[in-house]
Amino acid sequence: MKWISVKERLPETQMNVLVVKENGKVFEMSYHAPFDSDKRIFQWWAFGKYIDQHNQVTHWMPLPEPPTE
Repeated sequence: MKWISVKERLPETQMNVLVVKENGKVFEMSYHAPFDSDKRIFQWWAFGKYIDQHNQVTHWMPLPEPPTE
């Protein structure tokens, strides 16, 4: 699989994906497209709450298939 730029295309709403942030770190996040904003929002669950990352995500890719064995 290849990394997809957020400028090229965004994931489907509420889809869990791997993301690369501006600092080069990779996380699993969920994409959310709010109805009242044109901002792209990626979120991850940490410390008992969702943490939003607006413009910090530069690329994403779908999660790989889990192992079958």
